[in-house]
Amino acid sequence: MGHLICCGRRPHSNTTVQSTGHEAGDASEDGVERFRRFWDDKLKDVADMLSLGRAPDDDEMSRNPFHVTLQLYAHKDVVDQLYLCYDEHPDEVEFYIPQLCTFLLHGQYDKNPALEFFLLSQCRRSLQFAHRLHWFLESFCGTTYRSEGLRYASRHLPSSYTHPTPSWRNPLRLPCH
Repeated sequence: MGHLICCGRRPHSNTTVQSTGHEAGDASEDGVERFRRFWDDKLKDVADMLSLGRAPDDDEMSRNPFHVTLQLYAHKDVVDQLYLCYDEHPDEVEFYIPQLCTFLLHGQYDKNPALEFFLLSQCRRSLQFAHRLHWFLESFCGTTYRSEGLRYASRHLPSSYTHPTPSWRNPLRLPCH
């Protein structure tokens, strides 16, 4: 019987753990590479837990929004898979808007605009997607509108997409941009 892994830690045991060659103590390794390897290992752990002894095929995993989001955090190039996921499961992809935006704003070290283009293109396709994206980005206010494309989009959304901030939410009427 398997063990439930909480916070990515395996239960302590007296058994010897085989080395994967990814020890975090490697002095030549930079923080970004450790972060990538951490999420890659996390992705493998979650995939193993979810498979329950059945090896999922690659096609099935490439269409699963949860798995694709995990791959994104492992710094895999999966934006094309996000388009396919959105075509098949738009509600599930919309559920992961906070994770996608968080990665865009805080985890995307190479500043590849592909994820940004994906989010903006889905905003054009779905008012609900645009609304959720807008409110999530609005919650970060001025400190996270660092992407030129998202800053431009947030300032130039049609007025029908935005609602004025109620005075009780911003009594001093401070600008967020």
